[in-house]
Formats: sequence, structure tokens, C-alpha cells
Amino acid sequence: MERGSLDRWESERRTAAWAQECVLADSTSAVAIFRNHCRAVLDGTDDMALDLLRDTVLYKMCISGHFRVKLDTRELKKLLDTNLLTVLRDLVADPKFFRQSEEMTIPVFTVFIAVLRGIYAAKDTSLDRRALDICREQPLANIWHSRKQILNSLRRKVYFENIHILAVYLITTRKNLLDPVRASRAISKQELQVIFFIWHHSADDLERAGSYLAGFLHSVPWHWNDVKRLRKLISSDHELLNLLLEEYGEKAFVIRLLKEIEMRRSESLTERRNLDSPVPWLIVTLDIILFIYRKDGKGVSCNPDLFTNLLLLQHNLDQACMELDFTVHKVIHDCFMIGPSLAWDCALAVLRVIDDEYRSPEGVPGSFVALHSQTLGLMYPAALSACLTDASPAKIEALDQFLREHSSTMASPELRALFKTVVSETSWSEACVRLEDMQRELEGTPSAPVMQSIIAHWTGWGEAVDIDLEAARANLQSRTCSWAECPRHGKPARKALNTCRGCREVRYCSKACQTLDWKRGGHRSACRRLHAP
Repeated sequence: MERGSLDRWESERRTAAWAQECVLADSTSAVAIFRNHCRAVLDGTDDMALDLLRDTVLYKMCISGHFRVKLDTRELKKLLDTNLLTVLRDLVADPKFFRQSEEMTIPVFTVFIAVLRGIYAAKDTSLDRRALDICREQPLANIWHSRKQILNSLRRKVYFENIHILAVYLITTRKNLLDPVRASRAISKQELQVIFFIWHHSADDLERAGSYLAGFLHSVPWHWNDVKRLRKLISSDHELLNLLLEEYGEKAFVIRLLKEIEMRRSESLTERRNLDSPVPWLIVTLDIILFIYRKDGKGVSCNPDLFTNLLLLQHNLDQACMELDFTVHKVIHDCFMIGPSLAWDCALAVLRVIDDEYRSPEGVPGSFVALHSQTLGLMYPAALSACLTDASPAKIEALDQFLREHSSTMASPELRALFKTVVSETSWSEACVRLEDMQRELEGTPSAPVMQSIIAHWTGWGEAVDIDLEAARANLQSRTCSWAECPRHGKPARKALNTCRGCREVRYCSKACQTLDWKRGGHRSACRRLHAP
């Protein structure tokens, strides 16, 4: 730190420490003076009140960026006995508050947030309960009603920061006072509206917007218990989402979602040290897109970039799911398992709209006409991945419909050539084997004929692009470990594995698997070799 900065830091620290001593020496007077100057500004009764407000010891105690208000429980109770929180709540909740100059509103917000942070740091249940009872409704209600004034402010980023802290404080304090189930049910639409408000309008700073969402997700108690509650509270609440679409407009909201997806897609999900916030939020984002689609939204169908990014995101999620360390928290793992399938659902939903809107008079699906071949080509591996991840009857039907309507006979030469590149012979053969395994598992169920149709379409694609089925199967077998209980079962290696030196007929990914198969798997009796490896 440079000398000048160090001097300023020390000066601010000394001023704040002195101001805190003054406030504690006569709390009643300090709060009364601050309140009177604020009321004078709001009511327009004193032209000098704004300058006098910034000179109050209460404001100086809280203004330093290098000095947090640190009061013990006794000192905080003494301060709250002056009705300080009630004064601050009434000021922020006043309909005229956000119509005032930032020279007045920012100081009040600064004091408000500093006091709440001090109470939170004290970890005293009685103080938390008092603060929550006083601040739970009116400030956020006025923030929501005054959102246009906040957006028009040159210092709206400062407002966003303080609004985020206020909303997260209320949710976190409620969580600390209630059991998790009661706390999760007590989160209000108003708190969610405010969180979405600052997220939507922070598109020019996606990292900052991400930190707002991370703070929100960390504050909710059910985040650690069940991701389905998060999805239900935010994504299935049609009343809330209808309000959001009405507030921002469908097209603008979809564009904002696209920015979020592009940012998440650019991240390496498997390399992040902390997956607590991006993955659950991504699941909610995908849920929202599905909701907009189900309302027959044009914002989704008119944005091909969203479609392409959903497919690429699906691929990233699928890769992360395969590489994910299974020691990660169960909720995060569950999110990954939801993610690939849900991303496919979103992409398929958009595809259906495009197919219908641009369908040719001859019945050719519109995606063959309106979408770039590379985008459409991504659908095939995405479709299989989603189905193989979650082989529900609905997923199987959706895959069959997609392959039937987007068959190789209808595809352009360009798409056929791309198919072989995107899917690759190795992935195509792996899919064949897994589909056949699924067919055997589903034998005797209503889904069995559908699986037969899927296999026929998939095989047809292979023939259309000149993939040699037998050669592809041999290639797959060469990359598959022969030990039935191999930890990587179902995940073929990237290149051919070493063969048993005795029979040259089986392959293993490691010496450990070879030894286990020799001792416990029966290969000892089948192998021509007489000695243990």
C-alpha cells in the first residue's frame, strides 16, 4: 500500500473509532440528531440538513470502508434501545426516500447496513429476533416500489450492493432463528423479486451478479438439503415468474438468461473449487427457460444463440458429470445429474418451436431450414446423453420422436458429413451398445418397442454416413476393461487397452483389474496362461 493510501486509511480508521466512542457516550442524542436531519431533508424543511447529516457522528462511525462497526452485545442493545433500527427502517420505507439525492439516501443506507452487519456479527438470538421483527417487510416493499428511481440513479451499483446485503441478511437471520423447513417456507416473494431485480439489471457486471446469486444461495437453508425445494420455490412458482416476465418482458429476460448461460458455459465446471452456487443456479435458469417455452414464448424461439448455447452447456454438464469427484456434496452431485437432462429438455423445447414455425410445405421440420447444421448436429449426441442419463419413458419417447423427425433420409449432405464428425465412430458405437443394453433391460415393458425404433434410427444414421458397425464394435471392445466390477465400468478408455499376455483376448485398464479378474472373475480358468499375472 502506498504511503498516501496508508495515511488516508489510518485517518478514516481514527475518525470512525472516535465517532463510535461519541455514539456510545450518548446514543440517544446521536440517533436523535441523525433522525432529525434526515427528516428535515425528506420534508424539505432545512436547506442545511443535507450537509449536517454527513457530519453526524453516527454516519462517520459507519462510513469508513476500512473500519467495521464492532460493538458487543451490551453496546448493541443500548443502541437499539434508542429505536435506531426503527428510525432507519422508517426512513428507507418512506415513499419519498428514493426520490431524494444520493447524498442523502446513500448515507442512510450505509448506516442501516453497518448496524445490521454489527448485529449479525454479535450472534445474539435476542438481537437477531428484534432486528428481524423490525426490518422484515417495509424496506424491501419500498425498494421494489421505487425500483425505477433506483435504476435511474448514477450510483445504482451501490444501491444493488446494499439491497443484496439487506435481503440476504433477512433470509440468513430467519434461517438461524427457525428450523430449516420452516425457514425455507418463510422466504417471501418480495425477497425473491428483489434478488431477481438486482440480478437482471447487473448484466453489465456478470461476476458481480454471480456474487449476488451466490450470497442468496448460501443463505437459503434448504440449499444443503434438497435442490428440488429450490427448483420448486423459484421455478414452479408461476405467479412469481409471470411477474418477472411482465416486469422485464420475455425477450429481454431471455437475453439476460442467455448471458448467464454463456458465462456459465465459459467456466470449467469440473475445475472450480467451489460448485455451491453456479450449478444449482444453472438448474433454476434452465427451469425458467422451460417455463417460458411452455407459455408458448417467442423470446425463446426467436433466439438461436440461446438454442446453441443450451446444447454446448449440455455437453459441458455431461462432461462434468462424468469427471465429477463423487466426494463432492450430494446436493451438487444431484444438480449435475439433473443438469444434462434438463439442458436437453430446454433445447428440445426450443427445437420443437422452430420445427413447427419454419416447417416446409413438404413437411420437412423447420430446424433443417432455419438452423445451422453445426447447431442441429449437436442435438444428436445431446439427445442420446440425456436419454442414457435418465431412461424414463418420457425421455425415451422424446428421443424416438427426435430421431424419427430428424432422420438421416431427410438430412442434407452437409449435416450427414457433420454427424460423423460430431458423433464420431467411437461415440456412435458406444451409444449402440448402451441402447442395446437398455433394450434388454426394458424387455416386456411398453418402452421396449420404442427402444427398438430408436436403435433402428441410430443404426440407420451409422449406415448413412458409412460407419462400419463391426469395426466400430471392435474398437469399442478394445477400449473396454474386461473386469466386470471395474470402477470405470461403462466409461471406455480413449485408446485401446493392454491385452492379457496369456490369451490375448481380454483387456484391462490397470494391473489391479487384471489381478482381480484373475482371482475373482473366472479368467484364471478361461485363460491359456497357467501363471498369475
